[in-house]
Amino acid sequence: MPDARHHGASGGLTTYGVREVDDIHRWLDWMEKKERARCMYGLGESMGGTELLESLPSEPRFCAVIAESPSASFREEAYYRFGRPFHTGPWLGRTFFRPTLEVGILFVRLRYGVNLNTVVPEQAVVGMKTPILLIHGLNDRNVPHYHSDLIQAKNSSWITVWKVPGAGHCAAGKVAPQEFVQRVLDWFGRHSKTEGPQAIRAEHGVFGDERGPSIAVHFPAEPVSSWFNRELRTARSSSSRPAPERSISRNRFSNSAGGASNPFFSSAKYRGTNQSCRVV
Repeated sequence: MPDARHHGASGGLTTYGVREVDDIHRWLDWMEKKERARCMYGLGESMGGTELLESLPSEPRFCAVIAESPSASFREEAYYRFGRPFHTGPWLGRTFFRPTLEVGILFVRLRYGVNLNTVVPEQAVVGMKTPILLIHGLNDRNVPHYHSDLIQAKNSSWITVWKVPGAGHCAAGKVAPQEFVQRVLDWFGRHSKTEGPQAIRAEHGVFGDERGPSIAVHFPAEPVSSWFNRELRTARSSSSRPAPERSISRNRFSNSAGGASNPFFSSAKYRGTNQSCRVV
């Protein structure tokens, strides 16, 4: 589980996928060097899901991916955010506030060299033959569920959408925890490179069979430390879910002098935890 740019232990600048796409490639490169995986799977939440979809045109190693609460495009999400306080949907952003958005996008491009107009996941999935599961809460007020509809419309043969009643932003796992886990494991289990219904087993988030390991990479919507602490509190307060161990072994990868070898860009650090990325 990597910390995205400007999240948790990672530095750098958040670019909503413009530069994070290359980070995903480097993360998979590093994992391939560590383990010869039969399959790579990606699970991204919110901006992590958006970045995961953005990486697909140039990243063929994923056997399947899941994105929860992704944006159809940076621009479409911005339109909605401008109109949200006025309960107008994206309409007010597309009209009255559009000059403000254009100035903001231009400033970011001139100041940081980042073109946010290129963040368009709904275009990134066109022609893709990677199985994609989109999960979206019907009560999502940050990124409305119609974003997943826009994405699916671009490649309906390879994209499935699961809409969760009562779920807010990235909250499907809270509203329907058992179904969420089952759908995630089933989706990854059904899309392996090994043929046959018993080719891959999926138990408690561990993927693999006698022919080789599979690796699931989780791109969370928040820093890894925050995600883990929240999950730990939830597990301890639930009698139906076993609490994970108190201590989770973590590996830090740094480009600083004397640090471990790091395949990532020099301005960021990543933290991997065997709680969310397991290899068997």
